[in-house]
Amino acid sequence: VQAFYYAWWASASEDGEWSHWDHVYLPHWTDSVNRRYPNIGTKHLPPDDIGARFYPSLGPYSSASKEIIRRHLTLMKEAGVDTLVYSWYPRGLSDENGISGNPDKLM
Repeated sequence: VQAFYYAWWASASEDGEWSHWDHVYLPHWTDSVNRRYPNIGTKHLPPDDIGARFYPSLGPYSSASKEIIRRHLTLMKEAGVDTLVYSWYPRGLSDENGISGNPDKLM
């Protein structure tokens, strides 16, 4: 069993700001659909409104939390994950929704 692990999530309580949970509502490619969604172009407002289809059972967590990393790895082990693909940005870099951090924490 293989799984991808994205360590780009940040929470206000752990990191001092939200990252990725609060991304901008993305527009649809047609104006007629966009008109039905007044939130397009604004950001999600965590912790209740997050930029994810499903709400995580651990809540909107920080990928920098050692407790969260341990819990995720335990859950993956229990699920039989034997290959983990770790997606990260080099130290000091991030995408447009992220904050630069320390990708070595998981390693």
